[in-house]
Amino acid sequence: MEEENKPDYNKYTLYDLHDVYFIINRENFPDRFLALKNEISNRFNLASPDLITDEFMINQFSKYGSDYLKLMHSENKCFIDNSENINPKDINTADNIDSDKLNDLLFPNKINEEVLDNLASRFDRLCASIIDGVIWVIPIFMVGALAGFQNFFSWVQKSTPLESSGVFAAQEAIYLLLNIWLLIHNGQTIGKNLIGIKMVTKKGKIPLLKYSYLARHLVIYLILSHYSLLINNIFLIIDSLFIFGNDKRCLHDFMARTLVVNEE
Repeated sequence: MEEENKPDYNKYTLYDLHDVYFIINRENFPDRFLALKNEISNRFNLASPDLITDEFMINQFSKYGSDYLKLMHSENKCFIDNSENINPKDINTADNIDSDKLNDLLFPNKINEEVLDNLASRFDRLCASIIDGVIWVIPIFMVGALAGFQNFFSWVQKSTPLESSGVFAAQEAIYLLLNIWLLIHNGQTIGKNLIGIKMVTKKGKIPLLKYSYLARHLVIYLILSHYSLLINNIFLIIDSLFIFGNDKRCLHDFMARTLVVNEE
């Protein structure tokens, strides 16, 4: 009867195996306890089930927490952010694990404490935005000054969508040209560089250009260019209000998966 009801530990998550390990009656069910230890040792790629001790199990649970064990599920794969996967059998004992790297892989959406402790102030971000805004409109004022502002704005009002798109493209090209080196190497625009702040990922890395410029800047401008001034202002207000959250992130920060911190 016992063999018929013997649990299949291969189908258990590590979280479940941990619980069973400490509640099973080892004296009454020695065979089950041995099978349990065999399964756990296989999951951690250990040489012998004798290495599975109370101290080992407590260490695994306390070092990475229950969330870590829940993620290591029964099929031995854990899919992270739709792109990364971890095989528990490829992970050795805790002494051989790079805990920072493992934490980044297991919890890609968790913001590092170092990032949260170094967030830029809202005032500094405002100052940087004003500087960047001035830089963004400089090309238009330069063209207006050369052509005569009255003639230029008259042309803007009468311009075709294609002509307006051309002006926007030229304006963005100049903006990107001025900022691209700082964006790639420092996660900064000119405004952020002057104020002493920069963009980072949740793990404190410099974001890729597709996030720091495309998602964070260009996409928003392209979307807003199709709507009225009223819609634009409403969006900008909503975007700005997000910064009053604990992590001081505007809506465009969430879109780009970035945070803004003080430059070291």
